[in-house]
Amino acid sequence: MSRRFALGVPLPERARWSVDDARAPWLVAVHPESRSELRLRTWKAARRVLPSECEAQVRLWRPTLPPIIEETSILEQRIDAPPGYVTELHVGVRNAAGGVEGFAMAFGATVGRCFCALFTTRASGSEAEQVLGARLSLLADGTFPRIVERTIDDRVDVPH
Repeated sequence: MSRRFALGVPLPERARWSVDDARAPWLVAVHPESRSELRLRTWKAARRVLPSECEAQVRLWRPTLPPIIEETSILEQRIDAPPGYVTELHVGVRNAAGGVEGFAMAFGATVGRCFCALFTTRASGSEAEQVLGARLSLLADGTFPRIVERTIDDRVDVPH
């Protein structure tokens, strides 16, 4: 759970992830064994904002994001995560130095707020594509749809 961004993220094998919610402008979770990284954040936006506008902002912050093009795209769909956001999920694979890289990117918008989740993972060897497929499926089908944003009521401890 990120207190700073008020996001709940169900990570597979949680104990094997190193999570930093303080030093970067993102919540960053790293799984060294699989060469995987997950970055998440929310931020204030115009009252009437679209997921594509949230994506454009992220691309200004992180210009090295993979482009969403037909040659690398595996899946594009809408997901209901965090609840209340209109979120577009993009999953793809591209060649990388020494192997292949898989990515899942979710860009979401709700009234006055944007959300982004970026997952990247790398693999090499003869089984690289199958390994990436399993990792991408686990995050895109299991983790991303279960991301929640806590409300102020969830964050305040009320004495009983």
